Amino acid sequence: MPASDDRLRVAIIVPSEGSAADRSAVEWLEGRARLRSDVEVDVITLTGEWLPVTQPADGGPTPYAVQDLAPWLADADAFVVVAEEASGMPASLRAAVSWHRDKWRAKPVAIVAIGARDCGGQVVDHLRETFVGLCATTIDGAIRWEGDAADRDQATDAMLDRLTWWARTLRDGRQAVGPGVPTAE
Repeated sequence: MPASDDRLRVAIIVPSEGSAADRSAVEWLEGRARLRSDVEVDVITLTGEWLPVTQPADGGPTPYAVQDLAPWLADADAFVVVAEEASGMPASLRAAVSWHRDKWRAKPVAIVAIGARDCGGQVVDHLRETFVGLCATTIDGAIRWEGDAADRDQATDAMLDRLTWWARTLRDGRQAVGPGVPTAE
């Protein structure tokens, strides 16, 4: 799964299958990212049925779905997390964060609100706080899906520019420091 040559691996994290409009926005976002020659893109759709929300209390075996997700998150250099308006933090995303806290560390996370007039306001703020608590770097910049497509393209390209800059910078830093990346814990 590592990116070939010097390209960055960007994982677009979709917390749920969402509405047809949400799926169209994710497909558009994926297509926009694939236009770049400096990234490889993976789209990971999480659902509560696929990824267990709670961890076994007895420290039992790690479920296969959790094991399957781990290399995708570990190999990502950067993430784009799709936030749905007024959904709060979906259980599937909470589970991905909880099971894989270390996979987000020292990586950039762009949060894109779909269908939100205020660009997700509270949900974006909550997600930003969550990822900062994991020692991830959150990328500023809202993308409005309504309105002019050229404005959306320009905002998305600017967000991807910032995301890839941080991804390359943090990847170089992780390689220089090694596995001892500082944590907030």
